[in-house]
Amino acid sequence: MRLKSPRFREIIVAGCAIALAGATGLGLLASWWRSGDLGWLLALAGQATAVTVFILLWRRHVRVEEVRESLRHSELLYAALFETVQEGIFLTDAAFNVEFVNDRLLEMTGRERDEVIGRSIATFVDPEDRAFVAARLAARAQGKRENYELRVPKKDGGHFLANISASPRVAADGTFRGTLVTVVDATKQAIADERQSALRNGEQHAIATVAQIALEDRSLDRLFPAAARATFDALGLDLCNIYRMAADQDSLEIQARVGWPDGVPARQSVSARGYSLSARALDQREPLIVDDLRRDDSLKSVDDLLERGIRSSLVAVIRLNEGVFGVIGCHSLRPSRFSKGDATFVQAMAYVLATAISRCRDAEALKDERVRLQGILDTTADAIVTLDGSGCIEQVNAAAETIFGHTGGSLCGSRISRILPECDPDFVDGMDGRATGLNADTVGLRADAIRFPVELSAGVVRLGGERRAILTIRDVSQRHAAEDQLRQAQKMDAVGQLTGGIAHDFNNLLTVIVGNAELLADALAHDRGLHDMADQVLQAAERGASLTRRLLAFSRRQTLQPARIDLRETMVAMTDMLRRTLGGNIEIRFDAQPDLWSTSVDRAQFETAVLNLALNARDAMAQGGRLTITARNATIAEDPARPQDEIAPGDYVALAVSDTGTGMSRDVAARAFEPFFTTKDVGKGTGLGLSMVYGFVKQSGGHVTIDSAPQRGATVTIYMPRARSAEQPERERPGPSGDAAGSGETVLVVEDDPGVRRQAVDKLVALGYRVIEASDGNAALQRLAADDPIDLLFTDLVMPGGVSGLAVARRARDLRPTLPVLFTSGYPTSTIADATGEEPNVAVLLKPYRKAELARLIRDALDGRLSQTAHVDA
Repeated sequence: MRLKSPRFREIIVAGCAIALAGATGLGLLASWWRSGDLGWLLALAGQATAVTVFILLWRRHVRVEEVRESLRHSELLYAALFETVQEGIFLTDAAFNVEFVNDRLLEMTGRERDEVIGRSIATFVDPEDRAFVAARLAARAQGKRENYELRVPKKDGGHFLANISASPRVAADGTFRGTLVTVVDATKQAIADERQSALRNGEQHAIATVAQIALEDRSLDRLFPAAARATFDALGLDLCNIYRMAADQDSLEIQARVGWPDGVPARQSVSARGYSLSARALDQREPLIVDDLRRDDSLKSVDDLLERGIRSSLVAVIRLNEGVFGVIGCHSLRPSRFSKGDATFVQAMAYVLATAISRCRDAEALKDERVRLQGILDTTADAIVTLDGSGCIEQVNAAAETIFGHTGGSLCGSRISRILPECDPDFVDGMDGRATGLNADTVGLRADAIRFPVELSAGVVRLGGERRAILTIRDVSQRHAAEDQLRQAQKMDAVGQLTGGIAHDFNNLLTVIVGNAELLADALAHDRGLHDMADQVLQAAERGASLTRRLLAFSRRQTLQPARIDLRETMVAMTDMLRRTLGGNIEIRFDAQPDLWSTSVDRAQFETAVLNLALNARDAMAQGGRLTITARNATIAEDPARPQDEIAPGDYVALAVSDTGTGMSRDVAARAFEPFFTTKDVGKGTGLGLSMVYGFVKQSGGHVTIDSAPQRGATVTIYMPRARSAEQPERERPGPSGDAAGSGETVLVVEDDPGVRRQAVDKLVALGYRVIEASDGNAALQRLAADDPIDLLFTDLVMPGGVSGLAVARRARDLRPTLPVLFTSGYPTSTIADATGEEPNVAVLLKPYRKAELARLIRDALDGRLSQTAHVDA
């Protein structure tokens, strides 16, 4: 074939080169190759082997002979190209009868040329597919091009699956001239696909293996070595590595390597100073493929790869939501080793690793969150309990086990009634749908069967479609106890306010009675009968004063004179008195710890408290019994759970008084210290004995407990504070001195009650003193401002009119700094000590008082023997 045009020859040569190179697809290349000349290049390609058909129609305004010559050469080329391709090809006319068929198609079908030429295209169609093909032919007549699969019958009756590509043949004027059809045997393509599939199956197996490890083990220790090995084996690599981004974000640290020798650096820089494979991969979103490291001059950090003969590399980035984790590096000794399919596989492996890393981090974060939440739950003082839909306990915190007395998770699986006996078994159902949950006061049940008050807060949530109840349970035993103590304190304060007011007026009356009884007794000394009557009046008045002091004791308003005493000596001295008091049918035992500490209490009040406890024990042992008194040292440690007003931490001396009597029920024991509460018959008890003990011990800074049960007797333990080492022992109160009479000194008597003032004046005059009277504070101040000589101020502490005895004393000290002061009061309160202060030559004489006590204190004050404040109970 003659090719006159050089450009024509170039097109033909280029087309043949494309065909031999295995170009795929179907394309139309139009090229103007000379002014006025146009050639068309038609390339047809199958799926397995590249088929290129070139049809060149060279039309030119030349002579008819040259046109015919060109056409003849084109037809020869047309036929030659169809015979050289590997696909079957045939052409039809407009009626779809076969005009041309190449040898390859005849070979595929096993037919001869004369069995096909001129016959309908139905020759190549199975009868079952003719309706389908007819529709396809109609589309071809409309100028449509199609690709589809079709079973092609052979002459011997067999079939083969073919990939059909059909396109219309159109004349220059647009007229439909027929169809060009290429037939590719899909069987060979299937074999090639099967080989490719085997390779991909290995890759899928590698990904599945790594994914399985990620699911089974939340630790990353096994994951990275497994991923590196799986990638290495699936792609048949020479080297494989997985790096992670270092904390400095400027370098990569090795996580796993396969095929690398020992001693290779475990860190790789990704900074701009050395442009490495990893650095380039991090700059792009898709996997990086380098076909030949030796020919890529832009890479400057691949010496370690080149030294090992690596020619081609594939690097994929492991990306996380928050950034980059690291890279997977794949390396081969062969150049151009990696395909896009390999890149897809490695990218999939990177995705699996990223998912596993995120899952692992989420699991660690969840674990940390659970630990944090569990820590919060375990540190709360309230019990937190989770129930399933049936009301069974699923989970509890540490406080729940402590509050209810269960350990080791033994509550899990139990019904809620095990710890909340009054809860309805179906109460979870009853709570479902509540907007605000449940809040109620109910009863808790400890493991030792003790019931106690609790507050319950509960709500229902749905987790995974199932209901769960979350209960918060608070032990309010201490709060109830504190409320009871507050009510008791309020009650005691109210009674104290009442008794304090009564005591003031009653003591004023008793002072008058005592004073007159003393005067009568002195005046009637010659008449025995009248003298005894006056003495009985005096004793009755003193019993009244004692009753007043007991009222003040349980209301903690009495004036105490604590001193350091030896409890062992005190109790030994009291034993004989107790035996005489309790009677012969009561056995008394006393036992004290050898190194018993001293205590700091008011001796008289302490002895009275012990006597009250002994009398109560005697009444509980009507038929006789044994009274045991024991004394021991006790150190109370700090306990945040203990109510603050119960007992303070420190050292105490504990005195326990135990009897073998009838005992008390829990309810009776709880009220035993209440004033006027008694279980005795009318007229046989006032209910003030234990109240006085309680008030005295509490006012002394101690505590009292009762342990009792019916028919088991009772033990009352009083805790008294240990004496400080520097505290002085109790001194015996001096009796009236022989020279207690006055020598004409002037005493200013300030008293608002006329009867009490009269008694005081008469006694002082009888003692030899000169007396100036003042009915209130204002009158006293006027007397002090005058020039009258005054040697002693004797004033009531509490007076009406707005000027108290304390104010009078302070003004007196301003006017006469050395003037001694003696206070008196029928209303002893805890404020007396604060009122009098620590000034020298100051004392308080409590009403009612005897003449002898008045004489002694007046004399001591005038003689300067009141070195410190003294509260004297006459």
